[in-house]
Amino acid sequence: MSDPLLRVERVVKRFGGFHALAGVSLEVRAGERFGLIGPNGSGKTTLISCISGTLRNEVLIRDAFVLETDEPESVGGEDTAPAPHELLGAALASCVSTTMAMYARTKGWELGDVLVEVGYDKDATPRRFTVDVFLDGEYDADQIARLERAAATCPVRRSLEAGFALEEHVHASVLV
Repeated sequence: MSDPLLRVERVVKRFGGFHALAGVSLEVRAGERFGLIGPNGSGKTTLISCISGTLRNEVLIRDAFVLETDEPESVGGEDTAPAPHELLGAALASCVSTTMAMYARTKGWELGDVLVEVGYDKDATPRRFTVDVFLDGEYDADQIARLERAAATCPVRRSLEAGFALEEHVHASVLV
């Protein structure tokens, strides 16, 4: 029997406490046809990503939602999803629009479409976001001022303004 063209041994991939892959091993030899079959969420794409060394990632949120990220081709990615740093601006934009909608709902106001554009200057010190909110519909000056104050209470914005202390730990199996 020939040596395998591909050997994968005991691959483990976790998203927080969720084990997407738990000790997967396989071998593929020359001339063999190999298929990965399984239901959605069984780890097929995760395994291929681990094997290929792609920069594409899947992030599991609340054990229910999968968010995908990738990097642009210019840095070795495949540009199939937003880059991780782009999600921060998206989180800020969605938080601002949601906070404004929730506030308007409590006041019984009909809020038209809300478009939030977020710019991010990664080169500024400190880093800088610009947020422009465009409201569809007609509002008086008091409503606009109140909606602006509501937007300022967005939890993502408040977290960014307060700053962060990060504690990071890398956990891995040690090969002996």
